[in-house]
Amino acid sequence: SPLYEQAGDAKKLSSVYEVRLKHTADPETRIVLLREVGLLYEEKLRTPQLAFERFLEAFSFDAKSDVLREDVERLAAKVNGWDGVFEAYAKGIEAATHPDDANDLRLHYGQALHRLGKVPEAIEQYSVVYEDRSDDARAITALEQLYRESGDYKGLMTVQTRRAEFESDPE
Repeated sequence: SPLYEQAGDAKKLSSVYEVRLKHTADPETRIVLLREVGLLYEEKLRTPQLAFERFLEAFSFDAKSDVLREDVERLAAKVNGWDGVFEAYAKGIEAATHPDDANDLRLHYGQALHRLGKVPEAIEQYSVVYEDRSDDARAITALEQLYRESGDYKGLMTVQTRRAEFESDPE
């Protein structure tokens, strides 16, 4: 593959990566290969659907990675791939071994849902974080905005009351 890299032959280089992927089981190595071939597809070969598929597979191995999350979200809009992204978030949350990891994923998931106008689903994600960490400023701020947008003033009042308690607490 160094030959193809030096020659700037992205098409042949992508083929080499694809063959390597077929023979690689190690998740860490797969993530690196998937991202590299995804970048080739996106930047050099201008095939966003293939790039998105590779990024999404890498994201499914490591949903905590900010770089991979940015990759899939950047291309999801171009290729109408949001359902795949949402499914990957759900699987990542389910597979999380620590509640903080799951909550962090829920915050990103809620943000993506909100951007697509899926307000009830976004509220659901942020609410789970809020129930687990009632002092999470990101969840509180997002819920305030979502409750305002949806006209849920009872929910808004509950969250604002908690924010006032949180902000007035000296600890």
